[in-house]
Amino acid sequence: PATPSRSTTCSCRRDLWHERDAEFQRQARDYAAAVKAAGKRVELIEAPNYNHYEMGESFGNPYGPSGRAALALMKLPILG
Repeated sequence: PATPSRSTTCSCRRDLWHERDAEFQRQARDYAAAVKAAGKRVELIEAPNYNHYEMGESFGNPYGPSGRAALALMKLPILG
């Protein structure tokens, strides 16, 4: 099982897309819970109908799950 690093001081974002199997989804949720239990800020982003390629591509779109999360992490508004 993955455990968060004690030295991590930045915010953590964990993506969960629904094209993966139930075990992968469980591991993502467990990791986010472990980060939160360690007292660190974490956001679990669920993106139905996205696969791992599309999650990376969505960084270029402020309305996509990754782009929206990146803007929120930088405290920038979504323009448009």
